[in-house]
Amino acid sequence: MTTIDAIPTRYAGCHFRSRLEARWAVFFDVAKIAWEYEAEGYETKYGPYLPDFWLPEINHGSYFEVKHSQWNPRADDKCRADFDKVLGLAELTGHECFIANDIPRIVETNCEHHARYSLFSLFYGDAPNGLSCTCGNCKKTWQCKNNTRFCECLDCETIMISPLGNINPRLCGCCESTWFEYIPTDTTPRLVDAFKAARSARFEHGESGAT
Repeated sequence: MTTIDAIPTRYAGCHFRSRLEARWAVFFDVAKIAWEYEAEGYETKYGPYLPDFWLPEINHGSYFEVKHSQWNPRADDKCRADFDKVLGLAELTGHECFIANDIPRIVETNCEHHARYSLFSLFYGDAPNGLSCTCGNCKKTWQCKNNTRFCECLDCETIMISPLGNINPRLCGCCESTWFEYIPTDTTPRLVDAFKAARSARFEHGESGAT
């Protein structure tokens, strides 16, 4: 697998290992999502691992991993080793782990916005609507979802990550909400502005943010 070397980038007082990580940090800032970069390393059963982002307010606390667009654990041994460590992180901490690639492009139509992207979610234990995968070594079962997206509750403005961008009332407490079945809550103005800011951010002259 041929890849382009990542460009270390400084933003918000942090030295990011890649420009893509810095762009995701811009997204978090504009969307007003609290984040910590490389806050703490862990010794997983598959080896030591330092998560990219800790999002304390997303889904009761979750980890967010940023990988390049060609990252494929099925085709590359190094990618598979990283994937196993993320699995180990989910088991060790009990927190959901998300894997993201490029900042999504927002496509505007006459009636609404469309966000063409998907996050890959990993978590340990039982979960509804998850796809099961079993470790070939220890035979433990993991729950995986690959159509999760950021979304915003239109009642309380809580940001969460949920399958297909549909609001999960258990994550924000708005248990009587019914509108999420037909309103595209993954492309609210707040999220659209954050995605656009992240894609347009410029870092050529040092620390910078949205332009």
